[in-house]
Amino acid sequence: MEAYIQHKTKSYKLDSNGRFNKSCDTARLQKVLAHQTYLQNPTVENRQAAIESRNRYNETIGHGKSQYEAKIKKKMTAAIEDWNTL
Repeated sequence: MEAYIQHKTKSYKLDSNGRFNKSCDTARLQKVLAHQTYLQNPTVENRQAAIESRNRYNETIGHGKSQYEAKIKKKMTAAIEDWNTL
């Protein structure tokens, strides 16, 4: 029976504009898991872990955004230089 069952994995882009990369997704998953752990067992240690995960997620998102903006800025300056050479 297993020979007839197709096993396909669906691939998808995390974000169409490129700001949300794999490290952002990993940080988001860690943040969600830490928050769920804190909600199930509200201790001081779990709260601190949730706060640290949230801060790490925010830093990762900010870093991804700045990388994306730098890439766009580089493309724009290259396009302007191309226009100036004409």
